[in-house]
Amino acid sequence: MIQYRKILFSLCLLLWSLGSATADIFVSQDSEKVYNLTYSHPGNKNNECDSVVLYQNKKEFYMDVPSVYCWDNVCKIDTLRFYWSRIGLFQRLEIKPNSQLEKANHEFFTKSDYLKLDEILRNKNSIFKSLNADEILTSTQENRDVDAFSGATRIEIDQNETVKGATLTCYTLWHWANGSICKKIQKISGEHISRKDLIKYLKDEDNRYRIFAISQFIIRKDYSSSVIKSILQLQSIESNDLLKLRMNYFENAPKSVYQSVILKTLERNNSIQNVLSLKSLLKNKNKISPNLFKDLCLYTPEFKSYHEIDLLLTLIENMDNKMKIDLAPIFVLLKKSNIIISRRAYWFLKGKNINKSQQEMIKAFEEAKSEYL
Repeated sequence: MIQYRKILFSLCLLLWSLGSATADIFVSQDSEKVYNLTYSHPGNKNNECDSVVLYQNKKEFYMDVPSVYCWDNVCKIDTLRFYWSRIGLFQRLEIKPNSQLEKANHEFFTKSDYLKLDEILRNKNSIFKSLNADEILTSTQENRDVDAFSGATRIEIDQNETVKGATLTCYTLWHWANGSICKKIQKISGEHISRKDLIKYLKDEDNRYRIFAISQFIIRKDYSSSVIKSILQLQSIESNDLLKLRMNYFENAPKSVYQSVILKTLERNNSIQNVLSLKSLLKNKNKISPNLFKDLCLYTPEFKSYHEIDLLLTLIENMDNKMKIDLAPIFVLLKKSNIIISRRAYWFLKGKNINKSQQEMIKAFEEAKSEYL
Protein backbone atom coordinates (compact mmCIF):
# COMPACT_ATOMS: atom_id res chain seq x y z
CA MET A 1 0.00 0.00 0.00
CA ILE A 2 2.84 2.41 0.88
CA GLN A 3 4.60 1.65 -2.41
CA TYR A 4 1.36 2.24 -4.33
CA ARG A 5 0.90 5.58 -2.58
CA LYS A 6 4.44 6.62 -3.49
CA ILE A 7 3.86 5.73 -7.13
CA LEU A 8 0.59 7.67 -7.19
CA PHE A 9 2.26 10.67 -5.55
CA SER A 10 5.09 10.59 -8.11
CA LEU A 11 2.59 10.56 -10.97
CA CYS A 12 0.88 13.62 -9.52
CA LEU A 13 4.22 15.41 -9.36
CA LEU A 14 4.92 14.54 -12.96
CA LEU A 15 1.57 15.96 -14.04
CA TRP A 16 2.28 19.18 -12.12
CA SER A 17 5.65 19.53 -13.85
CA LEU A 18 3.90 19.22 -17.24
CA GLY A 19 1.55 22.02 -16.36
CA SER A 20 -1.49 19.82 -15.86
CA ALA A 21 -4.50 21.30 -14.09
CA THR A 22 -4.94 18.31 -11.78
CA ALA A 23 -4.69 20.52 -8.70
CA ASP A 24 -7.65 22.68 -9.74
CA ILE A 25 -10.36 20.20 -8.86
CA PHE A 26 -13.66 21.98 -8.33
CA VAL A 27 -16.89 20.30 -7.34
CA SER A 28 -20.29 21.64 -8.22
CA GLN A 29 -21.45 24.03 -5.54
CA ASP A 30 -24.80 22.24 -5.48
CA SER A 31 -23.15 19.14 -3.97
CA GLU A 32 -20.86 20.94 -1.51
CA LYS A 33 -21.29 22.14 2.02
CA VAL A 34 -19.31 25.11 3.29
CA TYR A 35 -18.21 25.66 6.90
CA ASN A 36 -16.70 28.92 8.15
CA LEU A 37 -14.41 28.03 11.05
CA THR A 38 -11.68 29.52 13.21
CA TYR A 39 -8.45 27.67 13.73
CA SER A 40 -5.48 28.51 15.91
CA HIS A 41 -2.47 27.09 14.11
CA PRO A 42 0.55 26.67 16.43
CA GLY A 43 2.76 28.16 13.73
CA ASN A 44 0.83 31.42 13.68
CA LYS A 45 2.72 34.04 15.68
CA ASN A 46 1.11 35.21 18.96
CA ASN A 47 -1.44 32.37 18.74
CA GLU A 48 -3.67 34.38 16.43
CA CYS A 49 -6.74 32.61 15.07
CA ASP A 50 -7.28 32.11 11.35
CA SER A 51 -10.67 32.34 9.72
CA VAL A 52 -10.79 29.32 7.43
CA VAL A 53 -13.31 27.86 5.02
CA LEU A 54 -13.82 24.10 5.04
CA TYR A 55 -15.61 22.42 2.14
CA GLN A 56 -17.34 19.05 2.11
CA ASN A 57 -18.27 17.09 -0.98
CA LYS A 58 -19.80 13.63 -1.17
CA LYS A 59 -16.53 11.83 -0.41
CA GLU A 60 -14.25 14.10 1.59
CA PHE A 61 -13.41 17.48 3.09
CA TYR A 62 -10.91 20.01 1.74
CA MET A 63 -9.44 23.40 2.59
CA ASP A 64 -6.99 25.88 1.09
CA VAL A 65 -4.15 26.73 3.48
CA PRO A 66 -0.83 28.64 3.48
CA SER A 67 2.28 26.53 3.05
CA VAL A 68 4.16 28.28 5.86
CA TYR A 69 3.86 30.96 8.54
CA CYS A 70 6.91 33.13 8.00
CA TRP A 71 8.12 35.09 11.01
CA ASP A 72 10.85 37.05 9.20
CA ASN A 73 8.84 37.95 6.06
CA VAL A 74 11.33 36.40 3.63
CA CYS A 75 9.56 33.09 2.94
CA LYS A 76 7.75 32.23 -0.27
CA ILE A 77 4.20 31.34 0.74
CA ASP A 78 2.11 29.07 -1.49
CA THR A 79 -1.54 28.17 -1.13
CA LEU A 80 -2.09 24.43 -0.91
CA ARG A 81 -5.27 22.38 -0.90
CA PHE A 82 -5.54 19.77 1.83
CA TYR A 83 -7.97 16.84 1.70
CA TRP A 84 -9.29 14.80 4.63
CA SER A 85 -11.52 11.74 4.80
CA ARG A 86 -14.98 11.84 6.35
CA ILE A 87 -13.45 10.99 9.73
CA GLY A 88 -10.72 13.63 9.55
CA LEU A 89 -7.81 11.53 8.26
CA PHE A 90 -5.35 13.35 6.05
CA GLN A 91 -5.61 12.09 2.48
CA ARG A 92 -3.40 14.24 0.26
CA LEU A 93 -2.35 17.77 -0.62
CA GLU A 94 -2.47 19.45 -3.99
CA ILE A 95 -0.43 22.34 -5.38
CA LYS A 96 -1.55 24.76 -8.05
CA PRO A 97 -0.12 24.20 -11.54
CA ASN A 98 3.27 25.83 -12.11
CA SER A 99 3.80 26.21 -8.35
CA GLN A 100 6.39 24.41 -6.26
CA LEU A 101 7.34 24.39 -2.61
CA GLU A 102 10.69 25.92 -1.76
CA LYS A 103 13.46 24.99 0.65
CA ALA A 104 16.31 27.12 1.97
CA ASN A 105 18.37 29.07 -0.55
CA HIS A 106 15.30 29.18 -2.83
CA GLU A 107 15.73 25.58 -3.91
CA PHE A 108 12.59 23.82 -5.13
CA PHE A 109 11.32 20.59 -3.61
CA THR A 110 12.41 17.55 -5.57
CA LYS A 111 10.19 14.56 -6.24
CA SER A 112 11.90 12.72 -3.37
CA ASP A 113 11.20 15.74 -1.13
CA TYR A 114 7.50 15.57 -1.97
CA LEU A 115 7.44 11.85 -1.20
CA LYS A 116 9.19 12.52 2.10
CA LEU A 117 6.68 15.26 2.88
CA ASP A 118 3.83 12.86 2.18
CA GLU A 119 5.27 10.36 4.67
CA ILE A 120 5.71 13.10 7.28
CA LEU A 121 2.11 14.29 6.94
CA ARG A 122 0.78 10.73 7.35
CA ASN A 123 2.79 10.16 10.53
CA LYS A 124 0.42 10.98 13.42
CA ASN A 125 3.32 10.67 15.87
CA SER A 126 5.72 12.99 14.08
CA ILE A 127 8.24 14.92 16.17
CA PHE A 128 6.37 18.07 15.06
CA LYS A 129 3.49 17.02 17.30
CA SER A 130 5.47 17.94 20.43
CA LEU A 131 7.45 20.93 19.15
CA ASN A 132 6.50 24.58 19.60
CA ALA A 133 6.70 27.04 16.76
CA ASP A 134 9.53 28.99 18.38
CA GLU A 135 11.59 25.80 18.44
CA ILE A 136 11.55 25.69 14.65
CA LEU A 137 14.01 27.97 12.88
CA THR A 138 12.85 30.59 10.41
CA SER A 139 13.94 30.43 6.81
CA THR A 140 16.83 32.80 7.58
CA GLN A 141 18.19 30.41 10.16
CA GLU A 142 17.66 27.46 7.83
CA ASN A 143 19.99 29.17 5.37
CA ARG A 144 22.72 28.44 7.89
CA ASP A 145 22.11 24.71 7.41
CA VAL A 146 20.66 24.35 10.90
CA ASP A 147 17.23 22.75 11.09
CA ALA A 148 15.95 23.38 14.59
CA PHE A 149 16.90 24.62 18.01
CA SER A 150 15.45 25.27 21.45
CA GLY A 151 16.81 28.33 23.18
CA ALA A 152 20.57 27.89 23.34
CA THR A 153 20.25 24.13 22.83
CA ARG A 154 20.07 22.75 19.34
CA ILE A 155 17.32 20.18 18.76
CA GLU A 156 18.48 17.25 16.71
CA ILE A 157 15.81 16.30 14.18
CA ASP A 158 16.39 13.01 12.45
CA GLN A 159 16.63 13.38 8.68
CA ASN A 160 13.78 10.89 8.37
CA GLU A 161 11.54 13.30 10.29
CA THR A 162 11.84 16.32 8.01
CA VAL A 163 12.76 17.66 4.59
CA LYS A 164 16.16 19.27 5.03
CA GLY A 165 15.98 23.01 4.53
CA ALA A 166 12.18 23.04 4.88
CA THR A 167 11.60 22.21 8.53
CA LEU A 168 9.32 25.17 9.11
CA THR A 169 7.22 24.22 6.08
CA CYS A 170 7.01 20.60 7.25
CA TYR A 171 5.99 21.78 10.72
CA THR A 172 3.30 24.09 9.33
CA LEU A 173 1.85 21.51 6.96
CA TRP A 174 1.91 18.71 9.54
CA HIS A 175 -0.29 20.77 11.86
CA TRP A 176 -2.68 21.51 9.03
CA ALA A 177 -2.88 17.82 8.20
CA ASN A 178 -3.18 16.53 11.78
CA GLY A 179 -4.27 19.44 13.98
CA SER A 180 -7.61 20.30 15.55
CA ILE A 181 -9.17 20.68 12.10
CA CYS A 182 -9.39 16.89 12.17
CA LYS A 183 -11.55 16.98 15.31
CA LYS A 184 -13.78 19.64 13.75
CA ILE A 185 -14.29 17.36 10.74
CA GLN A 186 -15.08 14.42 13.02
CA LYS A 187 -17.67 16.51 14.85
CA ILE A 188 -19.31 17.60 11.60
CA SER A 189 -19.40 14.05 10.25
CA GLY A 190 -20.60 12.65 13.55
CA GLU A 191 -23.61 14.93 13.52
CA HIS A 192 -24.74 13.88 10.06
CA ILE A 193 -23.56 10.35 9.34
CA SER A 194 -26.18 7.59 9.41
CA ARG A 195 -26.27 4.58 11.71
CA LYS A 196 -26.02 2.37 8.63
CA ASP A 197 -22.75 3.99 7.54
CA LEU A 198 -21.32 3.80 11.06
CA ILE A 199 -22.05 0.07 11.17
CA LYS A 200 -20.18 -0.24 7.86
CA TYR A 201 -17.23 1.52 9.50
CA LEU A 202 -17.20 -1.20 12.17
CA LYS A 203 -16.36 -3.69 9.42
CA ASP A 204 -13.53 -1.58 8.02
CA GLU A 205 -10.03 -3.08 8.28
CA ASP A 206 -8.72 0.31 9.41
CA ASN A 207 -9.22 0.46 13.17
CA ARG A 208 -9.47 4.25 13.01
CA TYR A 209 -12.85 3.92 11.29
CA ARG A 210 -13.99 1.41 13.91
CA ILE A 211 -12.90 3.72 16.72
CA PHE A 212 -14.73 6.64 15.12
CA ALA A 213 -17.91 4.56 14.78
CA ILE A 214 -17.92 3.33 18.39
CA SER A 215 -17.16 6.85 19.65
CA GLN A 216 -20.20 8.14 17.78
CA PHE A 217 -22.44 5.38 19.15
CA ILE A 218 -21.30 6.35 22.67
CA ILE A 219 -22.08 10.01 22.00
CA ARG A 220 -25.48 9.11 20.58
CA LYS A 221 -26.19 6.57 23.34
CA ASP A 222 -27.25 4.22 20.58
CA TYR A 223 -27.83 0.76 22.04
CA SER A 224 -30.05 -0.63 19.32
CA SER A 225 -29.84 -4.37 18.72
CA SER A 226 -28.13 -3.96 15.33
CA VAL A 227 -25.38 -1.79 16.83
CA ILE A 228 -24.79 -4.06 19.83
CA LYS A 229 -24.59 -7.11 17.57
CA SER A 230 -22.08 -5.41 15.26
CA ILE A 231 -19.86 -4.26 18.13
CA LEU A 232 -19.94 -7.68 19.77
CA GLN A 233 -18.73 -9.18 16.50
CA LEU A 234 -15.48 -7.24 16.91
CA GLN A 235 -13.80 -10.20 18.55
CA SER A 236 -10.15 -11.25 18.46
CA ILE A 237 -9.00 -7.71 17.73
CA GLU A 238 -5.45 -6.69 18.54
CA SER A 239 -5.86 -2.95 19.08
CA ASN A 240 -5.89 -2.15 22.81
CA ASP A 241 -7.43 1.25 22.09
CA LEU A 242 -10.28 -0.38 20.20
CA LEU A 243 -10.83 -3.01 22.91
CA LYS A 244 -10.94 -0.34 25.62
CA LEU A 245 -13.35 1.79 23.64
CA ARG A 246 -15.61 -1.18 22.99
CA MET A 247 -15.71 -1.89 26.72
CA ASN A 248 -16.42 1.78 27.41
CA TYR A 249 -19.41 1.55 25.05
CA PHE A 250 -20.89 -1.35 27.03
CA GLU A 251 -20.15 0.27 30.39
CA ASN A 252 -22.19 3.30 29.38
CA ALA A 253 -25.12 1.12 28.35
CA PRO A 254 -28.25 0.68 30.48
CA LYS A 255 -27.90 -1.96 33.19
CA SER A 256 -30.03 -4.50 31.31
CA VAL A 257 -27.86 -4.18 28.19
CA TYR A 258 -24.63 -4.42 30.17
CA GLN A 259 -25.77 -7.60 31.91
CA SER A 260 -26.87 -9.20 28.66
CA VAL A 261 -23.58 -8.65 26.83
CA ILE A 262 -20.72 -8.59 29.35
CA LEU A 263 -20.22 -12.37 29.45
CA LYS A 264 -20.21 -12.41 25.65
CA THR A 265 -17.06 -10.27 25.69
CA LEU A 266 -15.11 -13.03 27.44
CA GLU A 267 -12.99 -15.11 25.08
CA ARG A 268 -11.12 -18.35 25.69
CA ASN A 269 -7.93 -17.21 23.94
CA ASN A 270 -7.98 -13.46 24.48
CA SER A 271 -6.45 -12.64 27.85
CA ILE A 272 -6.33 -8.90 27.15
CA GLN A 273 -10.06 -8.79 26.40
CA ASN A 274 -10.85 -10.91 29.47
CA VAL A 275 -8.84 -8.64 31.74
CA LEU A 276 -10.73 -5.61 30.42
CA SER A 277 -14.05 -7.37 30.97
CA LEU A 278 -13.19 -8.45 34.52
CA LYS A 279 -11.95 -4.97 35.41
CA SER A 280 -15.21 -3.63 34.08
CA LEU A 281 -17.17 -6.04 36.28
CA LEU A 282 -15.17 -4.95 39.32
CA LYS A 283 -15.94 -1.33 38.51
CA ASN A 284 -19.62 -2.02 37.87
CA LYS A 285 -20.51 -4.44 40.68
CA ASN A 286 -23.89 -2.76 41.06
CA LYS A 287 -24.84 -4.01 37.58
CA ILE A 288 -24.18 -7.67 38.40
CA SER A 289 -27.26 -9.78 39.04
CA PRO A 290 -27.14 -13.09 40.98
CA ASN A 291 -27.59 -15.13 37.79
CA LEU A 292 -24.89 -13.18 35.97
CA PHE A 293 -22.54 -13.68 38.89
CA LYS A 294 -23.14 -17.45 38.98
CA ASP A 295 -22.59 -17.76 35.23
CA LEU A 296 -19.39 -15.75 35.51
CA CYS A 297 -17.94 -18.11 38.12
CA LEU A 298 -18.34 -21.01 35.70
CA TYR A 299 -15.70 -19.35 33.51
CA THR A 300 -13.04 -19.83 36.17
CA PRO A 301 -11.37 -22.98 34.73
CA GLU A 302 -11.29 -21.35 31.27
CA PHE A 303 -9.00 -18.50 32.28
CA LYS A 304 -5.30 -19.12 31.66
CA SER A 305 -3.37 -16.16 33.04
CA TYR A 306 -2.79 -15.21 36.66
CA HIS A 307 -4.13 -11.72 35.97
CA GLU A 308 -7.50 -13.13 34.84
CA ILE A 309 -7.75 -15.50 37.81
CA ASP A 310 -6.75 -12.85 40.32
CA LEU A 311 -9.33 -10.36 39.01
CA LEU A 312 -12.09 -12.97 39.07
CA LEU A 313 -11.28 -14.13 42.60
CA THR A 314 -11.05 -10.52 43.76
CA LEU A 315 -14.48 -9.90 42.28
CA ILE A 316 -15.88 -12.98 44.06
CA GLU A 317 -14.32 -11.85 47.33
CA ASN A 318 -16.02 -8.50 46.97
CA MET A 319 -19.38 -10.08 46.14
CA ASP A 320 -19.21 -13.14 48.41
CA ASN A 321 -21.25 -11.65 51.24
CA LYS A 322 -24.12 -10.90 48.91
CA MET A 323 -24.24 -13.93 46.65
CA LYS A 324 -23.56 -17.60 47.25
CA ILE A 325 -21.56 -19.42 44.64
CA ASP A 326 -20.52 -22.94 43.78
CA LEU A 327 -16.85 -23.25 44.75
CA ALA A 328 -16.28 -26.40 42.68
CA PRO A 329 -14.88 -24.51 39.60
CA ILE A 330 -12.34 -22.79 41.83
CA PHE A 331 -11.08 -26.10 43.22
CA VAL A 332 -10.12 -26.99 39.64
CA LEU A 333 -7.48 -24.25 39.89
CA LEU A 334 -5.63 -26.22 42.57
CA LYS A 335 -4.60 -28.63 39.83
CA LYS A 336 -3.06 -25.92 37.64
CA SER A 337 0.65 -26.42 36.96
CA ASN A 338 1.20 -22.71 37.45
CA ILE A 339 1.92 -22.50 41.19
CA ILE A 340 1.11 -18.79 41.32
CA ILE A 341 -2.43 -19.51 40.09
CA SER A 342 -2.99 -22.59 42.24
CA ARG A 343 -1.63 -20.82 45.34
CA ARG A 344 -3.97 -17.86 44.71
CA ALA A 345 -6.89 -20.30 44.58
CA TYR A 346 -5.67 -22.03 47.75
CA TRP A 347 -5.58 -18.83 49.79
CA PHE A 348 -8.99 -17.90 48.42
CA LEU A 349 -10.48 -21.26 49.47
CA LYS A 350 -8.70 -21.47 52.82
CA GLY A 351 -11.21 -20.95 55.61
CA LYS A 352 -14.27 -21.21 53.39
CA ASN A 353 -17.26 -23.26 54.47
CA ILE A 354 -16.57 -26.38 52.39
CA ASN A 355 -17.58 -30.05 52.51
CA LYS A 356 -15.42 -32.95 53.64
CA SER A 357 -14.26 -33.91 50.15
CA GLN A 358 -13.16 -30.35 49.47
CA GLN A 359 -11.36 -30.19 52.81
CA GLU A 360 -9.37 -33.24 51.76
CA MET A 361 -8.41 -31.51 48.51
CA ILE A 362 -7.14 -28.51 50.48
CA LYS A 363 -5.13 -30.78 52.78
CA ALA A 364 -3.63 -32.68 49.83
CA PHE A 365 -2.58 -29.39 48.22
CA GLU A 366 -0.93 -28.20 51.44
CA GLU A 367 1.10 -31.40 51.68
CA ALA A 368 2.16 -31.33 48.03
CA LYS A 369 2.97 -27.62 47.84
CA SER A 370 4.07 -26.84 51.38
CA GLU A 371 7.33 -25.26 50.19
CA TYR A 372 5.37 -22.63 48.23
CA LEU A 373 2.91 -21.71 50.99
